[in-house]
Amino acid sequence: MFDFGNFDRVEAVILRPTVNFAQSDKNRKTFSTSIKDKATIQSEICDNDLPLKLDAIIDAPQFSTAHWGISIESLSSATTLYSNNLDDFLIPASNIKLLTTSAALQIIDRRNPRDFNTLERWLGVVNRESDNDYADALLQRIGGRNSVVRVLTPLGVSSGGYVQVDGSGLSRGNRAKPSTLVTLQI
Repeated sequence: MFDFGNFDRVEAVILRPTVNFAQSDKNRKTFSTSIKDKATIQSEICDNDLPLKLDAIIDAPQFSTAHWGISIESLSSATTLYSNNLDDFLIPASNIKLLTTSAALQIIDRRNPRDFNTLERWLGVVNRESDNDYADALLQRIGGRNSVVRVLTPLGVSSGGYVQVDGSGLSRGNRAKPSTLVTLQI
């Protein structure tokens, strides 16, 4: 049995944003998002306009000291729609939790599928609430950083694309390439 501890003290506020991309007849992507049906935002951007729009944001004076790493890929084909500093090591902050939870999903499936319900609750706290203590505890419970490398490498996530110091992303020693985070999600 894989013990994830007591959840009596944990409450998760669940906001389920939905994101839909639809291809229109005019080769435009329509972006729509809603949170609890209270707000809806829509905009249309042609694939060809995407670099100009994003470069304008990146080059804005208020972001002059920012370090950007962006990779946008089509969900329907192996096409990169936009990239910026794709292979630079950047500080990923809470995005490091994606490595931790992806590895946990692989390990728990292999150990005992009955533990999935408990793991699902942990993942909600780690990812929805962005709870750093739970993320660090989860990393330790799955066997640490070496376990992450061991289970993610066969999935195509190269250990050369990230440096994981903790499970939460709080450490300034964490590094990841945007391309690695895209690979993780595919």
